[in-house]
Formats: sequence, C-alpha cells, structure tokens
Amino acid sequence: MHPFDKLSNELLLQIFENLPYSDAAVCARVCKRLHNIFSRTQIEDYTIKVDHPSHRAWMLIRRLLINPELGERFKKLSFTYHPRRCSYPQTWALQWHWTTEEDAKLKQLCQNWGISAAYKWISDGIYGNSIFPLLLCYTTNLKSLDLGYGVDGFVWPNPFHSLHTSDMVIRVWDGCCGRDFLSTFKSQREDNYFDIYYKEDLEGGYDDYWKPCLTFSATMDQCISRLSNLREFTFWGLELGDVCENCPEREMIEFVLKVLLLPHLKVARVGRRWCFDEWGVKAAMSTIGNSGPGKSRPTKMVPADGRSGIKHLELRYEELEKEGLEMFAKFTRKLESLELVLGRDATMEEGEKVAGFFLENNKETLTSGRVVIRMGYTDDFPDPWYDDDNLGPAHYFYEDE
Repeated sequence: MHPFDKLSNELLLQIFENLPYSDAAVCARVCKRLHNIFSRTQIEDYTIKVDHPSHRAWMLIRRLLINPELGERFKKLSFTYHPRRCSYPQTWALQWHWTTEEDAKLKQLCQNWGISAAYKWISDGIYGNSIFPLLLCYTTNLKSLDLGYGVDGFVWPNPFHSLHTSDMVIRVWDGCCGRDFLSTFKSQREDNYFDIYYKEDLEGGYDDYWKPCLTFSATMDQCISRLSNLREFTFWGLELGDVCENCPEREMIEFVLKVLLLPHLKVARVGRRWCFDEWGVKAAMSTIGNSGPGKSRPTKMVPADGRSGIKHLELRYEELEKEGLEMFAKFTRKLESLELVLGRDATMEEGEKVAGFFLENNKETLTSGRVVIRMGYTDDFPDPWYDDDNLGPAHYFYEDE
C-alpha cells in the first residue's frame, strides 16, 4: 500500500482546502477517491481574472453550467482586472464564444434569476465584468467579496479617453472580435486617424458595445439579494474617464451602500475612487427614489434612514471631500474600529477631522483608541496608468499595418 493511501479522507480534505484551487483541481484528476474528496472541499478564495487573455472568468461560468453545485462551495471571490491596452496586443483578450446549448441555457438562467438585462453582455463574451450578476446567483454561500480596484471599459484607458485615436480603439475591437470596422471607417473619412479622435466614429462602429459594462442599474437588487451571507466586503473604487450622473461610478455608490446595509456584514474596506464627493454620496442616498418604469435606474432606493451595522471599517481616500465623508459617516452606527488610510493629497489634520465624523456618529461603540490614521503606501494607492513590466514590449501601430 502506498503511504498516500494511509491518509484519512478527513486529512486529505484539509490538505485540499489549503491548496490553491487550480492545484487542487489537478490533484482531483489522479484517482476517483481524490475526485470525490475534492468535490467536498470549500473554495476559500478564488480569483476572478476579468478580461484576462486566459479567459479564466468565462471558463468558470462554463464549469458552473455543467456543475451548478460547484458555486455553493465558494466562500470568497476576489476580482482582478486585466484591461486591453491599445499598444500591448498581448493583452487583447479575444471574444469568448459559447456553444449553442450553453447560450440557450444562459438565456434561461438569466430569465429564471431575474437578470435578463445581463444576458446580452454575457452572451456576447466581450466584457468579463458582465458575468458578475450571474456569478452571484451561483455563489450564494459567499462570506467574503473583494471587488478590488475596478477598471472599466473595452480598452484601458476607456474608449473615449483623449489619449486614444479612433484608429487605435477600433483596431483593438477588430482584433478581439474578428471584425473589420477599421477599413470601413477609413474609406468613409479622409482624416488621419492617427491624429484625430472622433467620438461619433466609435459610437457608430461599436453600436452599444463601447458603453462600460460594469453597471448594476438593471440587476442591482438581484445582486444584493444573493449576498445575504456576506461577512466581509472590499471595493477600492472604479476607474473611469469622465464621471456623469448615470455612469457606472455613480451606480457603484448605490451598490456599495446597499451592500453595507446587509444584516450579517461586519467588515468593510472601501475607498480610493469610490466617489466620496457630496454630490455622489447624496445622489446615491436620496435621488435613487426617482427611479422607476421608464427611468434610467430601475432600482429600489437606498432607505433615507438606512444605517449600516458594520463593526470594522477601513477607509482609503486621496483627498478630503468633507461633506461627502461626513454624510458617509452618518451612514454608520455600530463601528467598533476604524482605519483611515490617506493619499498624497490628504493630511493627518484632515484625517483627524474625518475620524471625528465617525466618532460623533458611533458614540456608543467607537472610541478614539480604536481609530488608526496613517499615510498610505504605494501599494495602498496603485497607479492604474502604470504599465506593468509583465505586459512585455509595447507595439505602436502605423497606418499601413
């Protein structure tokens, strides 16, 4: 008998639960016994690589379509973002294609779970963000959700950023989706696409594909209802271009505030680009009530008297937005500890002022001895514009390519 065979199922189960999911999955292929043990393991932390060329996020949905029970084993999901960068073709994640049977099943599931608005985006297989509502429908036992630092848009920076020319963005679109919009646009215009940027060109060529996809306006309440077991939540903000009233960055404020109202949530880590300005927070807490049939945001409003019961809060911000942060402090009532991480445009004096807002609104549970204020490190505030060395060499396209 091999020494391995002497190990009990209970011990092997513990070993599996301490292995990375990918390694455990490989071990499960060795024999029937290991496969049966693997099927009982809890997946403590699984990383969703959004828009990564490996298509890891899409492949997970494919596995869940085959084995829905797998979703119940996830305890924590962590999201990382790998946007397409125009000058790095190696980052251009190709369009994902479902089989006819898979697509029909996806459509039925989205209807059954009340997230039909997400079906189009999931079916198209272009934006990895689109799987979020469907993934939450499968992973109803989640205890921890880490949305990380979101980056939205088909390319990074977003398609309408001034750094891009029409040529650059359309070239990426063609390369990922097997289209040839570029030739059409070049034949229609005599302008140099390498010097001139036309928003109307992108809108016409993309149809509605250019629009950012990490939006929750149509599925927000369904997403929240799937997070009833959540204990920890992390979201460092969403990086977009120009911020407007109905853009995803505003919608994410609504989503975050609703998550913070979940009854079992105890720990929250939020900040960075998570609009603490007065207009953003106030809009999320009051004007959502204007939503309804025919409106742009068909979601239920955050209750005007809603107060979060979280006990531990880590808050990161880069500059003081006094009225917005003061309003957010009033949203809490049971904090037992608070950590403020300040960016380069914030000061310790301002941090103490913000801490005062939370101490005032959590008098019964929070003391000054349980408040930590520190200046942030580089890792606390990563630069989304920084090109990671792992991207490899850049390639700058010329007109005849």
